[in-house]
Amino acid sequence: MKSFVMGLTWLRIIGSIFILWGLLNGHYQKTGLFVFFIVLSLTDFFDGYLARKFNVVSAQGKLLDPVADKVLVLSVFLPLLYFRVLPVWLIFGFLFRDFFISSLRSLASSFGVILQAQSIGKFKTVFQMCGLTFLLLPTGQAYIADMGFYLLILALALSILSTVQYSYHMLQFFKSEQKLS
Repeated sequence: MKSFVMGLTWLRIIGSIFILWGLLNGHYQKTGLFVFFIVLSLTDFFDGYLARKFNVVSAQGKLLDPVADKVLVLSVFLPLLYFRVLPVWLIFGFLFRDFFISSLRSLASSFGVILQAQSIGKFKTVFQMCGLTFLLLPTGQAYIADMGFYLLILALALSILSTVQYSYHMLQFFKSEQKLS
């Protein structure tokens, strides 16, 4: 079961290449790409759910799962930025948060601590995936794309909150380390 769960995570990473290729080759708002993105997005839920249910949660999975999420999201963000569907500031906000959190995770890892995804970050990912799904929805209706954009704004707000939360956890860790020394 552990290899199946990790396979779902790797599927999200490898499938992202096809999403990127499809978007850059003019398949924006096409049904096949839309459905494939939904399938890949759902693997984020199922890999975590199955890992917990069958008690195969691993340090590798805890580290690789958020990377797979970022790769999938970037495979949509970058073409939508290139085609000017999304503004630069929105993408920059997410990228800043992701690099910052990755840096905190690396720092924590150097102390033997694994920073797991927190619930705010998980909600952020849900809103991000939903927002991108609305943007990829093949309707051609502007209000649908607007809903996607507003869901991404909400996801960005949650990103800011999760950045504060991770920073707080790291500060608490360093304070406790100082007391021990």
